[in-house]
Amino acid sequence: MEQGVVERVQLVVVDHHLLGLGVAFLAIALSGAALQVLIFRRMEGDDLRQTLVTIGISIVAADLMLAIWSGVTYQFSPPEWL
Repeated sequence: MEQGVVERVQLVVVDHHLLGLGVAFLAIALSGAALQVLIFRRMEGDDLRQTLVTIGISIVAADLMLAIWSGVTYQFSPPEWL
């Protein structure tokens, strides 16, 4: 390959990464705003409830990400005394 072709290919890859970064930023910002408006606004002033809902949403989101993109899960056997 010529040097100019390699530079153009690298530029295209960087452009796609920057586009993906921008799209991810917008998606997270919109989902955070939606959570605030739809869920957390109803619980203003109730700190314990907000905390528990946040932890619950985090667990559900983590499980969804594992189901979609897979991952390594570890199963362990608890001690008999439990």
